[in-house]
Amino acid sequence: MCDEDRGQQYNHAILERSVNGMNKSGFIDISSYHDSDEFSLYIFRSSGAGYEFEDSLKCSWNAGLDMPVVKEFYLSLPLDALDFRILSLPFSDREKLENIIPLEMESLIMNKCEDIVFDFIILNNSGNTFDILVAYVEKKYIRELLSRFLSINIDPKIITSIELQEVSGDVEKLTSRLLDPAKMQDNERIEAAKKEIMAHSINLRKGEFAYKKDREAIGKTLRVTSILALLLSLIINSDFALRIISSKTEASSIKRQMRKEYLTIFPGGDKIIDELYQIKAQMKYLRGKDDALKGVKALGFLLELSKKMPPGIALSEINIERDVVIIKGDALRMNVIDSLKANLSELMNEVSISDIKTSHDNKILFTVVAKTRQ
Repeated sequence: MCDEDRGQQYNHAILERSVNGMNKSGFIDISSYHDSDEFSLYIFRSSGAGYEFEDSLKCSWNAGLDMPVVKEFYLSLPLDALDFRILSLPFSDREKLENIIPLEMESLIMNKCEDIVFDFIILNNSGNTFDILVAYVEKKYIRELLSRFLSINIDPKIITSIELQEVSGDVEKLTSRLLDPAKMQDNERIEAAKKEIMAHSINLRKGEFAYKKDREAIGKTLRVTSILALLLSLIINSDFALRIISSKTEASSIKRQMRKEYLTIFPGGDKIIDELYQIKAQMKYLRGKDDALKGVKALGFLLELSKKMPPGIALSEINIERDVVIIKGDALRMNVIDSLKANLSELMNEVSISDIKTSHDNKILFTVVAKTRQ
């Protein structure tokens, strides 16, 4: 086989390895702070249902590293690399906790808060108090660890601890567990790692250690998208500029036609500011009038009402609004008004007479309020 064929096979193998790694995640599990030169690497393949375990590798810095190609890495620190404090606070809002925990921790730790990186887990609540488990580590340790992995092109997306996966419950039991953790079997660590990929317990990649790869990729995509959007905008605007001139002429013509139609439908409305708005307002007013007459057959009701009018009564106004009827009029004598009330009681409910007063020509003015019968 010639050198050219060998080179093509090599390049093909690298390409295939990269493509296959696009749907894989690597989980680095450091099981001991005092023996961090050795760690386990779990390979998971993403699937529609989540993640499937594919392989487990034992790695050592002393023996050299040949890391597989994967889409992203996660890093788990051992419990003995972390320090813990349990706080009792009257709220569980994560944003508030991010601000208040450094103030609470200031008097509880030997380090300065600016020298540590922390995250927390809300354990439970009793009444109005929440128990908060704070896990923290010196920034120096994280900085050295990240630098070591970056030297072999590994940039962990999340820094967590699989041993905090099932943290919950009684504070005293939790304290004993953190001080003397039970040793996890390999299959338990692999299962915990898979859960951490889907929903991490804590994440110490915060502040100055925040994971930037995704943001850089998004930023690059946004820049390309912005340039394409600008070009598209120039094309659209050039066409729009041509259309807007003809649209203004057409809009002016439509506006003149609307004014003409408005004056035809509503004569006398010479003060027109916004034709469309005023047409809508008039239609709303007319619909309101229509709603007021719903349930009442006005013509039939007026015919029945005329039959109940005793002699000596003159009506000046009749208002019908849904089931309420207001009648205003005048009479020559009070007993005629009483007769009217009695007659109307045969036609309507809750008939009452009010606003009785004498006019300048000695007639008795009155108002009748009643409810129609549906």
